[in-house]
Formats: sequence, structure tokens, C-alpha cells
Amino acid sequence: MPVDAAKIDRLTEWLIDGARSSPDIRATIAEVCGRLRQAGVPVSRFVLLFLQLHPNLLGSRFCWLEDGSIEQTDARFGLFDDADFRDNPMSVLLETRQPIRRKLCDPDCPADFQLLQRLKAEGVTDYLVAPMLFSDGEAHGMTWATTREGGFEKADLAALERIRGPFTRVFESYILRLTASNLLSAYVGHDIGHKILAGKVRRGDVEEITACVVFADLVGFTRLSNERPATEVLKRLNTFYDCVVPPILERGGEVLKFMGDGILAIFPIKPEEPDAEVTACRLALAALRQAWGGGDGPAFSEDRPPFRAAVHVGKVQYGNIGALNRLDFTAIGPAVNLTARFLEAAKAVEGQTVVSEPVARLLQLDPALAEHVSIRDFEGKQPVYTVARMAAD
Repeated sequence: MPVDAAKIDRLTEWLIDGARSSPDIRATIAEVCGRLRQAGVPVSRFVLLFLQLHPNLLGSRFCWLEDGSIEQTDARFGLFDDADFRDNPMSVLLETRQPIRRKLCDPDCPADFQLLQRLKAEGVTDYLVAPMLFSDGEAHGMTWATTREGGFEKADLAALERIRGPFTRVFESYILRLTASNLLSAYVGHDIGHKILAGKVRRGDVEEITACVVFADLVGFTRLSNERPATEVLKRLNTFYDCVVPPILERGGEVLKFMGDGILAIFPIKPEEPDAEVTACRLALAALRQAWGGGDGPAFSEDRPPFRAAVHVGKVQYGNIGALNRLDFTAIGPAVNLTARFLEAAKAVEGQTVVSEPVARLLQLDPALAEHVSIRDFEGKQPVYTVARMAAD
């Protein structure tokens, strides 16, 4: 089947126009590969490998097959040191930025990469690795494979080269959006990052919401930081965060601040949902229980450092606060202040995690469980409930 030049022209124009009818990169890949086949280019396999700015990942890989399926896998740090990756044409492409073609159906085709043997066994007759060069000089890569007898023809290769530049520009735009989303999620949280990207960027963009507020900090951190090497202090601090943060995020909480050895998190409450306040408080306590080991009381260890926490519920001001050119998306208000003071009270009642009277009332806790302590900057003694004395959910 000859290549339909008019269809390749339309595909190229669609890419130059920004592939606007495709909502994401997976849809764009599917559209490009599908339209290439409709135009007579016998693509049977397409792989896109890209590096990204991400705290936990080196990059990602999309693999499209002719049945229309698309598989996405993540590339972890250390990929470049992996022997299998070094023995792959893609590693050479990222270094040289030059295309590589291996016509596997040719008896004289070099067998210089282990991957080629596997592809040949799967029926691939021709394999092309092409660079995707971004405007800032970054290099990423894509591969095209076919199982057609005789491999790619000149017209096929010309069509693939024709779309490479426009496809790269569309992909670069996707990577820029992905990088912004990744970094905002890593530094300010997924929900806040989404709000910022949606336009919540002006100082004063603040709303009053009801939330379950959580403060937590590492026990003995001051002494540890004064007496132990910095590497040991950082390791213990990161271990604490690894225990506390994931359970909060898994249950819909937002970690707003890391403050030395402590965190501030909230579980926003949607008033239209039935029993929303009760649900938020239960989720907060469930997250803290998971962080300390999952039992009725803490099971702290070297891998689960001891921490204190306080839980309160109330109205907070949630949004952009700060200087004109340096903003923080956070929560403030009396409910936040009182939660911080309850964290101090945890020392007085010798409890690792405490909740306020409003939380206890929502969870229908026995008032006899409370101890009354003085809270700095607040009048009178406040009832404080120690979570370790409560039955687990």
C-alpha cells in the first residue's frame, strides 16, 4: 500500500496546530499512530521515552502497539547505570542525538544491541530510533518498528521524518505542563498545585473553609539535631515524613507545610456531604494510626520514629498569603492556632496524639477520657483526649 501523501499532510498540519483535539499525550500518540497506518505507513510498534524533572522519577516510557493498546512505565533513577539500558539503541541516541536504523530483515544488519534480537524474534523487520530535540537543547527519543515484509520503504521513512518536528513541538508542550504539575504537586501538594495552575495565584485569593487540622512533629528532634551528625538527622527526619505524609495523602488530606521537624495538614470538609466533619476526623486519625503502626497505640521503632500529633476541627482561611512577590498557599486562623497549642499539650498529658473537644464530640468519645490542661494564649483549661486510649476504628 503506497503512502497517502495527502493524509500525511493533514496529520502534519494537525500537529503544527497543536493536536488540539487530543486531551493528553496518550490520545495524541494513539491519533498519530492510527493516522500513520491509515496513510499506509506500516507502524506496528511505537515507543516514546522522555526524561522529566520529578523528585522520584527519571522519566517515563509510552509503548503503543498496533492493537491500539498503550502501556506506560516509569523510569527510576539509576536507569542509565542499568546494563540492559546501556545495551539499547535508545541510550546511544540520547548521547549522540543521531537517528539509528536497523533493518532486521537484512541478512547483513548489525546485531549490535541485545534488544534487536528480541524484536527480531517478535517478527519486527525494521527498527528506527529518532531523536526529539527540544528548543532548550534537551534530547528525548522515540522508536518506530514494523513487521511488514521488507521493512520500511523510503516513503515510510520520509513520512516519519516529516512529522518528527511537529510531533516534538507538541510533546515539548506536554512536558512543560507535566513538569509544572509535578513540581507544584511535590512542593505544595496536588490539590493546591491544581488550584495554582487553575489561576489561584493572586495574594488575597483566600476562602474560608471548614477543615480537620493536623499538626505533627518528631519527638526528640532538638536533642537529636544538637548531638548527631547532619546526615543522621536528615535520615531520621525523612523517615518520619515517609511514615506520616503518605497516609495523609492517601486519605485525601493536604500537607500544607513542613516546619523543621513538623507538618501542618488539613482534611477539607465539604458541607454538602453527609457527616463530612465526622468523616474528615476519622480519616485524620486513621492516617495517624497508620503512621504509628496501625494498632491501638504507637508501635514506634527505628523505621517508625516517635512523633506527637494534634487534631482539631474548625474554620480556617485557606489560600494565598504573603508578600507581593513571595506567596504561600496555606491555612491560618484560630482553629490552626489552637491545633498548634494542642500539640504542645500532648507533652503535658504524656500522649503521643491528642484531639480537641470538638473532635471528640463528633466521634462520640466519652468525656471521662479527657484531661483538662492550660493552653497557651487561650483562656481557661481545655479538655484534651489522648488517642492512644481510644479504640481503633
